[in-house]
Amino acid sequence: MRAPAPPPPGTRRALVVATGAYTDPAITRLRAPALDAQDMIEVLADADIGGFAVTSIMDRPEAELRRTVSVFLGDCARDDLVLIYLSCHGLLSPRGRLYFAATDTVKAHLRATAVEAQWLLEEMDECAARRQVLILDCCFSGAFAGKGSADLDLDRRLGGHGRGRAVLTASRSTEYSFEGRPLSAQPLPRSVFTSALVTGLRTGEADRDGDGYVSVEEAFAYAADRVAEVDPRQNPQRWLFGGEAEIILARSPRGASVVPANGLDTPGREPLPGETPVPPRSPRERLRDRDHGTGLFRRGLTGRVNAVTFSPDGRLLAAATGERVVVFDVGSGEPVGEPLIGHRHLVLAVRFTPDGRRLATGGADGSVRIWDAETRQREFPVLAPHTRWVRAVAFNPDGTRLAGASDDGAVSLWNLAQGSRPIPGPRFDQSLYCLAYSPDGRWLATGGADHLVHLCRPGRTVSLRGHADHVLSLAYHPDGLFLASGGRDRTVRLWDLTSDPAAEIACNRHQGWVQSVAVSPDGALIASACHDGRVDVYTATTLEPVTAPVATHNGSANSVAFSPDGTLLASGGDDGVVVTVTAV
Repeated sequence: MRAPAPPPPGTRRALVVATGAYTDPAITRLRAPALDAQDMIEVLADADIGGFAVTSIMDRPEAELRRTVSVFLGDCARDDLVLIYLSCHGLLSPRGRLYFAATDTVKAHLRATAVEAQWLLEEMDECAARRQVLILDCCFSGAFAGKGSADLDLDRRLGGHGRGRAVLTASRSTEYSFEGRPLSAQPLPRSVFTSALVTGLRTGEADRDGDGYVSVEEAFAYAADRVAEVDPRQNPQRWLFGGEAEIILARSPRGASVVPANGLDTPGREPLPGETPVPPRSPRERLRDRDHGTGLFRRGLTGRVNAVTFSPDGRLLAAATGERVVVFDVGSGEPVGEPLIGHRHLVLAVRFTPDGRRLATGGADGSVRIWDAETRQREFPVLAPHTRWVRAVAFNPDGTRLAGASDDGAVSLWNLAQGSRPIPGPRFDQSLYCLAYSPDGRWLATGGADHLVHLCRPGRTVSLRGHADHVLSLAYHPDGLFLASGGRDRTVRLWDLTSDPAAEIACNRHQGWVQSVAVSPDGALIASACHDGRVDVYTATTLEPVTAPVATHNGSANSVAFSPDGTLLASGGDDGVVVTVTAV
């Protein structure tokens, strides 16, 4: 059963800017901006969906465009939600600076006739609104931070001022943003990215957790998936900071799912109006209800869960959500003590030491922090060697060394037996998303945006080729003879490390990005968490499925972990945490 969600609180203001006609013959006319702007205005202004007061400006010269943006942002109040949507030609200067073209822009004189991205960023900084959303649908829009040759350092440039700020771009800094007919047999061309965004909001399909609202993160995830289906040459990007979990882009026309107060079907309760009565289920049925991901317990949290990990004794489960880490008692499913709070932005990684006395966390603020697991106090000074997001942390088997992997391409290492002394670590040209120590501690495996799995030890690096896109997760087999990897190419791959060179021996394809992989303690099973919400279990030797999905998340499944005895499987997703049995 579904019911309409109430309107989000506060004033919601949007500015839609579109330029498709240009006087300079060196700048080609665009067909999509006018249609895209019309679609965006309709869905944002719809009182039942966006609920925004919309201002628009179409095909205007540079001076008028600047004046409109400046006045719009200057009139915003602190508690407003402000959205700017911009569709036009994105042009890069010889020095790699991004400019937005107006009707009178001269391509040979961008500084004098176009709107520089840096100027827009400064105007947003001056705006009083504490919640800001910027959507850029133009070529090279990923270059908004000012670097035209690589993925952007927006986390450092845009994360300040205590704001909840989101930036969505239709492409990377070196890519084009395509026009096409991606979502239906449309008689006129529209942007692939904007069309996907509008469809997700208009239909409510982007509401992945069924709460009746579409968050910025949900809207982006939906659009990115649709763009990937249409044209893999285009890779939308997004950066979220501060209060992104609270930025609601729209209400879903589908309404919110009505769920019993305890989160489970309760035998004997009175059905809600219009609801079909739920027949009683046995405890065994409730425990093994894999089709609905009920499992032992399910806990919704305010914000997506980016990482989960069990304590070595299996009694506790730590979940990284928003800017904190919540620790659960596995037996009761209830939170234990106060959450770990200290990161200035999203916590993306969490791990217990092998003795369970400490936890390490990594975050979007570029820092790694070490906590006392009992007192929940930070044990060492903040370790902040990175300029970009820390995506993964890992302890070596005896807990004396800690590693962190970052979007800046660096692996940071610390010797914890000597306080928190830094150790030189490997560095790569592209972002790193995952790392894992081998069971004997001799090798450190990393994966990232270069599509490779790197096996590193002092003086030697072995690179494994097989993935066709970003490598997002790694997990060693307990005997160290095999390595599992998951990636954005929607595959889980198994590598034989006993051969020289190491060789891929199995591959399993999925419907969504493989966000996380884990190997059971006995080495018999491999679990995966995918962008389509599925958590699956496979045999560790052949990657053959051994059961239906162990859990299903509303939205992306982002992390998966086996308990130390292998009897439980925890997963974290956009809708919270699920712990279920692994017996098959």
